[in-house]
Amino acid sequence: MSEKSYEFCKLYVQADSVDAVVGALSVGLGVDRLPLDQSGDDFVRWPVLVELESPDGVDQAEVVGLTSRLLEILWGTDYAAVASCDFEDELPYDGGIRRIR
Repeated sequence: MSEKSYEFCKLYVQADSVDAVVGALSVGLGVDRLPLDQSGDDFVRWPVLVELESPDGVDQAEVVGLTSRLLEILWGTDYAAVASCDFEDELPYDGGIRRIR
């Protein structure tokens, strides 16, 4: 069995605009600005993609915790969101896939 990578995660979000998602996450995290690049059930076709990248040496529990928090913020603001990463099984609702299926 190969070791999991905690360096990268994608959050697919069913939303009308990137600005709406950035706004929801900014409010939910209590920050003025997020360092995000702004460039149906088939979540890979959802219009908004949030990419998470962790620096070298970051604690795996911190990565899982922050990713979980971002998903819960999005779900709490009525956005469907699904994570795609090696550690989906450590996230609430298996990264959100159990919320849409």
